[in-house]
Amino acid sequence: MTVLPGAVYPTYSDKGKAVRNGHLQTIWRESDEIRLTGPNGTFYMGYKPAQVYVTTILPGMSKGPHLHHKRAGLFTCVKGSVVVITRLPDGSYEEVFTGDEQSRAVYVPKGTPALIVNRGQEEAFIVNMPDGMYDPSDEHEADFTDYLETHCKS
Repeated sequence: MTVLPGAVYPTYSDKGKAVRNGHLQTIWRESDEIRLTGPNGTFYMGYKPAQVYVTTILPGMSKGPHLHHKRAGLFTCVKGSVVVITRLPDGSYEEVFTGDEQSRAVYVPKGTPALIVNRGQEEAFIVNMPDGMYDPSDEHEADFTDYLETHCKS
């Protein structure tokens, strides 16, 4: 899993910047690059989203766990707060929080089992920008039983 830092900027309704009317949150810029570090150093992937959509997760609920072999995902929570969990090849888990407290995008490579959990008190809104279009034949289940039993008890 790779994390791209995001940014939140205040917006104003007047040129003098005296009346604040909200904010602008960056999610993806053409100049953004996903860098991966491998045994021979850092390399750039040339990632380009093929689709952009919003999915929501109710408080205490989750999306997944699931696995895609044909596409990677790039997730940013724009309202609420979620944790993106991936299972590493050694069976351990990696957690990254994104949302109101931390503006950042979370890249989940194809072939990586993932789970997104809303641990907040409000519905969470997540923008996903996968590098391939949705394909129902690429929906695979993933087993996170051990993670769920230790981290998501009611």
